[in-house]
Amino acid sequence: MRCVGCALSIEKKLLALSGVEWVSVNYASQKALVRGNVSLKSLCAAIESAGYQVVHEKIKSPELEKNRFKKQKIEAFLALFFSLPVFVLSMFQVNEDWNREVSFLFTLPVLFLGRSFFVGAWKNIKHRSANMDSLVAMGTGSAFIFSLVGWQLKWSHLYFESTAVVLSLILLGRALEEAAKRKSSTALTDLIMLLPQKVILFVRKESLSNEREIVISDLKKGDLFLVRPGEIIPTDGKVVEGISSVEEAKLTGEGTPKEKRVGSVVFG
Repeated sequence: MRCVGCALSIEKKLLALSGVEWVSVNYASQKALVRGNVSLKSLCAAIESAGYQVVHEKIKSPELEKNRFKKQKIEAFLALFFSLPVFVLSMFQVNEDWNREVSFLFTLPVLFLGRSFFVGAWKNIKHRSANMDSLVAMGTGSAFIFSLVGWQLKWSHLYFESTAVVLSLILLGRALEEAAKRKSSTALTDLIMLLPQKVILFVRKESLSNEREIVISDLKKGDLFLVRPGEIIPTDGKVVEGISSVEEAKLTGEGTPKEKRVGSVVFG
């Protein structure tokens, strides 16, 4: 997905399926949450019919994600490299043939590097929808075609630099956005890894009580678990017994520990 418009298009496609009650497509995480009685095969088919691809979690390895990000950075750098001479030449407005030829030749590699926008726009046209790709392809494509016609007809003003610079800046913006998303994702993963993997389950039966250690994923709503002084709270919950102070600086930024007593809410 290239933009929020893509997410909205996928939401509409999924909501149109019989049996789907609720859909939430998150552009940032590139994931869709669906509630209802419908098969996974039908969901995937609907997404692909909208012009998008469903990627299995097992395929999304860290190495592949790293290579994809590296490719985006290289494409953005090369696009800026080729668009800079076109931009500089456009400042002088020299109506010599060599000026126009150089601008044309340096714009071609930028068009190739930004071909994904035109491919995405074509897919959207076939599915009678529009997103950011449509806007970029229409703007840069029309500027390039106008410049080609103007070159042949000896017009004074051409806009090869508009095509090159706009595509380069959008490719750069996409690379910067991906870098910010990767940084945020890494920070969240590091925080999750700080959580304990096991928890002490506290079971009460009449006058007897029992403690046993379980994996945190086996914890269910309504279970009682024990948190000793100095330990990390494994998940969100409510205090039913005891009193203590809890440091919540990672969530709130407040350095002073907050007092927790019966009825207080605590966070994992």
